[in-house]
Amino acid sequence: MRSGQKQSSLLKRGYTFDAFMLNQMIISGRSLLSTDARAMVHFIVVQNKKSLQRLEKIHGFSSKENGEAAAAILILADIEEDEFWIENAAIAAAGIQMTAERFGINHCRVQMRNRQDENGNDLAEQLQDMMQFPSKVEPVSMMFLFNACDQHTTIMSRLNKIHYEKW
Repeated sequence: MRSGQKQSSLLKRGYTFDAFMLNQMIISGRSLLSTDARAMVHFIVVQNKKSLQRLEKIHGFSSKENGEAAAAILILADIEEDEFWIENAAIAAAGIQMTAERFGINHCRVQMRNRQDENGNDLAEQLQDMMQFPSKVEPVSMMFLFNACDQHTTIMSRLNKIHYEKW
């Protein structure tokens, strides 16, 4: 989507990022992968408010500090394709996270692999019931995306953590 085209329903609902940014995040995540790895890593984009609330409940994630999530991206991998499926999905997630940073989008990455709820139930099974992905696909992480933040403040806070030559 070009910037002059019709913007997504996210922007119409008052959120400050659009479908172009969302697509760029996924493209960035995929671009870090080898051609073979691209075939095994999958993404599910969630924008429906009820689904987002359900995802937050499944993970036990609280977004009170950031406000309501505008979207979430689930990063999944086909566990039968390659032995490096965890690494490839993690690389894709890092690419998504770096692009969200570049756009100034508040985000929170949560791990989904080998996670259980307070009753010891597997979160991957709960996600599979909700999202209907095949059993050979494993959720590795999930990125909650929030309203864009003040980019100047964000950049300055990051620069304050960089030290040259000595502390």
